[in-house]
Amino acid sequence: GIFPIQATLAGQTEFQTKIVYLGLSMTYLNHREIIPFIDTMDGFEYRIASLIHKMTKRNRKTIAFLTGHGERKITDELNTLSALLEQQYNVTEIAPDTDLSLDLTNVDVLIIPGPTTKVTDTTRDDLYDFLDSGGRALILVDPVRMDPLGGLTATTNLNDFSDFVERYGVEVEEDLVFDTEFSATLLFPTNIGNRRVQYPYY
Repeated sequence: GIFPIQATLAGQTEFQTKIVYLGLSMTYLNHREIIPFIDTMDGFEYRIASLIHKMTKRNRKTIAFLTGHGERKITDELNTLSALLEQQYNVTEIAPDTDLSLDLTNVDVLIIPGPTTKVTDTTRDDLYDFLDSGGRALILVDPVRMDPLGGLTATTNLNDFSDFVERYGVEVEEDLVFDTEFSATLLFPTNIGNRRVQYPYY
């Protein structure tokens, strides 16, 4: 699984082209993990530790993403997150059944990724039971919804689930994060054409 690549080596008086293998293969019992090409050492220790953990772990825990209430999806906005989690865990989506109840029996960690429609009382009760019995959850609350295609409008998310976390002492206000470091570049139309501007609300 590690393929040769050409590398140019610069000496004092000449250049040389050599075939090199810049990958890594690790084997443990009947498990093998491969990094086919190591292009940077940034995060390399973490990658090694993650692969070792993946090979030596026998029982993978299950992380479930709640769906059915307008949440972000693992096939769309949360694609990168779910792909990283799948390296260590069983990742699945879970939705209320026909009577609006949730079966969280085999779930180790539940992620509730920003509901935008009403969560029924039946589903809420199942979530409270899960947490009160020692279950773990990551709850993402979006009190303000941004529409990048609708004139950069911001609207209040009336079903943001902030009232659910109040029971646990968490109060979420209707605020936006203004981040000048990690913001997106958006196109704004002007009289002389489109202009790219760093927009710190994204």
